[in-house]
Amino acid sequence: MRKQTIYTIKAELDDFEIVKIWREIQVLKNCSLAEFAAILMTLFEMECCHLCNFSLPLKKRLIDHLKEKDPNVDLSLISEQLDQVPDEHIFDFEPEEAQRFLAPPLDLMAEDFPKQVILDASERNVNCLFTDEKDFAIFHYDFGDDWKIKLTLQSITQEEAKRSEFPKLLKGEGYGIVEDCGGVYGLEQIFKTFKNKSDDTKKNSTPLSEEDDEYFDDFPIADIDLTQFDIEEHRRRLSKF
Repeated sequence: MRKQTIYTIKAELDDFEIVKIWREIQVLKNCSLAEFAAILMTLFEMECCHLCNFSLPLKKRLIDHLKEKDPNVDLSLISEQLDQVPDEHIFDFEPEEAQRFLAPPLDLMAEDFPKQVILDASERNVNCLFTDEKDFAIFHYDFGDDWKIKLTLQSITQEEAKRSEFPKLLKGEGYGIVEDCGGVYGLEQIFKTFKNKSDDTKKNSTPLSEEDDEYFDDFPIADIDLTQFDIEEHRRRLSKF
């Protein structure tokens, strides 16, 4: 059995505080970004039907590292150097290609993104997102609903393991997203209106306003419990990778 370089990553739905929705997963160092995108979509109830990308907030990560070393650092003294750092690197691809673990770049012009560097996700693996523990990146799905999954590196280890054991889901909480519900706002309304599946809770739940009633008319949300997480079902899904 060969030694594998294993990345343990916490993936958490960003900007949603009512219910914690997160997964802790392990992938190999050479897992492609396209495959990683497919893994995340599988674990967060995403149907792979919208544009998506990974972004690496270089400037923010650099500032965080500087503040960690010296909480009193004066960033104004290095403002000129910071201005030379791109705001972020973006790794782009079409979502349907992620299903096939391929990732041709989108036809994006660099001049439209002067503070961003557009890169081809098909040529890069998970290891390009992280260098040290606590490094973070963002997986952005559906630019309309604007779902963001914050990815934080927990550890990089070398262990004897079979490649077939990965990706591996360690633990998690929460249901995931609901497609085309309007993003975080829509998910909050779903939770507030239907806290769980019990008849008693439904009877005592806050009635929908006329505006919300029309808003949710297209969503079969009455049976969605955002606090639920079936880890064995999600592990079964990952076994197909």
